Amino acid sequence: SLDIDGDFLVVGNPFEDQDENGLNTISAAGSAYIFKKDIDDTWGFIQKIVPSHRARNNFFGEMVAIDGNFIIASSWSNTDTANANPVGGEGSVFVFEKDNGLNTWSEVQKLKPLNRLGSSRFGTRDMDIVDDYIAIGADNVDASDNGTWYEGYVYVFKRDGLLNTWSENQSVKYPGGSNFGQGISMDNDYLIISDPYRSINSVYAAGKSYLYKRTGNNNDLYELK
Repeated sequence: SLDIDGDFLVVGNPFEDQDENGLNTISAAGSAYIFKKDIDDTWGFIQKIVPSHRARNNFFGEMVAIDGNFIIASSWSNTDTANANPVGGEGSVFVFEKDNGLNTWSEVQKLKPLNRLGSSRFGTRDMDIVDDYIAIGADNVDASDNGTWYEGYVYVFKRDGLLNTWSENQSVKYPGGSNFGQGISMDNDYLIISDPYRSINSVYAAGKSYLYKRTGNNNDLYELK
């Protein structure tokens, strides 16, 4: 995965074995590379980032997104924010923030859903960030709580500007979905979510997408249009 915003480009490298210094080999722990555009429109490498918690086959950087001073990167890390209490197949998202003076990014937070669910694939299929909002797919979740997997959730995190921390603000779900949240895109107040394997009019896996808008009311929740 890769993403671009302004003069910065981030490229995930989920099968990378070494840390940011080319040391501490861990098979497929993952990394991401940041590039900056120069005044002559050429892109130069400026930084390699890895998460604070690295483990074998975490595939950090499988999904990445950038907006302004923030980069988010997925990982198959199944531990909680304190890197303990694993839940199999869950996933994590790490947030990095740029120091404006130095143009370097540092990890500031590890995001996890409140209702940690096994095999949910949180963050490992798609996610996006815009302004103070991050939307993260978990396309394997049982949204109906009835034993039907592969329905999917999308978790929306909101940043507290005073504390500079992100917390879960909403979980968007569409019962009866089929990998709902496998594709996500955000722009201004809009959030679009794919439901790629939904059957329509007896056409198997025809697919569908849903458009949500944040109205500014009701605790800044995204509502289906």
